[in-house]
Amino acid sequence: MSVLDKKWGHDVTARIFLPDDTIVNGRISNADIFKDILTQCVSEIGIKTNPRRPKPCILALPDKQAFVKIISLPASISLPDARSTLTLQWDHFFPIPMDDVYFHLVQMPLSTPLATNRPYLFAAYPKNLLDQAISILEDEGFSVDISLPTSFGLAQAIQS
Repeated sequence: MSVLDKKWGHDVTARIFLPDDTIVNGRISNADIFKDILTQCVSEIGIKTNPRRPKPCILALPDKQAFVKIISLPASISLPDARSTLTLQWDHFFPIPMDDVYFHLVQMPLSTPLATNRPYLFAAYPKNLLDQAISILEDEGFSVDISLPTSFGLAQAIQS
């Protein structure tokens, strides 16, 4: 688990590795351990949270729990239109039921200015895993802005 914040204009971070059995088969197996590790990370860098004024966060979950795929769509369509296309043609793109996952789509840069197709990064997680994690984070005074695989979540945090 990684927690990043800005203090006095500088990035601060705390990182604690979750035990391998913390997330199993798309579920948090022990919510108390998850909360304890979150509390440890937050206190390590001195973040103050308040459930009445939630602190925005990026939820970065283990890459191995994600379904990740690069999809190519016409370069001329917008990100909202790409999302609509995926939901309408879900079975064509993915072997997992849409009702069982939450997904995030990231528009990647064009390979060349004249490219006719644009790559999109698709990442999906089981709904029950995200629901559990978001509930725990909200109880601890956070609001989840986005959820991504850890490798992409760290990159997103650095950009914001």
